[in-house]
Amino acid sequence: MYVTLLVSIGLLVIVYSFVAGAKRGSGKEQADVVKAMEMFVRQMEAENDRVIELIASLRQKFDSQQLISERTLQSASKGMLELADRLTRLEASVAPPAVRSSGWRPGTRSPEFLTGKYREAAVRLQDGQENVQIMRELDIGQGEIDLVTRILENGSAHS
Repeated sequence: MYVTLLVSIGLLVIVYSFVAGAKRGSGKEQADVVKAMEMFVRQMEAENDRVIELIASLRQKFDSQQLISERTLQSASKGMLELADRLTRLEASVAPPAVRSSGWRPGTRSPEFLTGKYREAAVRLQDGQENVQIMRELDIGQGEIDLVTRILENGSAHS
């Protein structure tokens, strides 16, 4: 595209120089102008070829990088989906030990006589929250968690 435009401009300049030279007269001047124009056109064509090669090289590099990015994204997405699936299966199969052994199921009501932090601890145990997290968030100790667990298992603190 650019080459055609440059060649056309070069030819127009050559034709114009012949017409103007014919009016002025000197054949040597006309030959010098023609040689200069031909050299100019060749240089422009060579430069245009280099630009086209550079653009093709850059396009190839860009396409390559884009393909690598897409593959990396697909791999990461697949890995995330696999992890989410594994987490879902793990959450479904694992409950706190006290809840598993008691036969008590999440969603059931905690004993009516539990109040305050102990009722909240029971609810969180039912939801499958870890003992350490419950102790930290409710500011209670392991013994209190054990007490709530025994109450949930047996319906009383004595076992």
